[in-house]
Amino acid sequence: MGATGWQYVIPYQPDLNAAVQELRRTVFENREYEAEPTEADGAAAFEQLAIMQGKDPAQARKVYADLMRMARDLEKLQKSRRRRKGGEPKTIEELLEQRAESGTGTILDIHGISPTPASGMLHPLDDSTLRQIFGTTEPSREALQQWRARVPTVDEPVLYKRGQGIYVAVYEHGEPVEIYIEGASGD
Repeated sequence: MGATGWQYVIPYQPDLNAAVQELRRTVFENREYEAEPTEADGAAAFEQLAIMQGKDPAQARKVYADLMRMARDLEKLQKSRRRRKGGEPKTIEELLEQRAESGTGTILDIHGISPTPASGMLHPLDDSTLRQIFGTTEPSREALQQWRARVPTVDEPVLYKRGQGIYVAVYEHGEPVEIYIEGASGD
């Protein structure tokens, strides 16, 4: 499976780490993270993959049913593990422990800020990259909205890897007013 991309725009505050931690708490409290996939989600994805590969969807459904029988045993183990851990997570840390390698596909998978790209962290875009993307080191809301609406191309620079993200201060009249956050995580 692939990572899930995510984007957030939050009010600017000088303490970026505090802003990110506040965003993480809000996402967790509002349960705005990906639900664990259901059997129906898996069946639909498996069938779509078969169609894309030019294979028989009926055969794909049969193979998927066999896989699901095996997965049910795993699901029972996961449910048992959650029950032992107290059911629904009460903290971000509990959620991350439950999701293990799968992650949440949200900012919850990011732990803080780093000056350079690092696993589990957000990093700023350097001035050269900001100029390349926005034509300035102080992008406006309009410039950011145009960039967000882009259709990525093959030659577009890779700004982060799975389990990482970037942040950009958004300016209005020469003052930072928002922070744009983008990344990809989860499985």
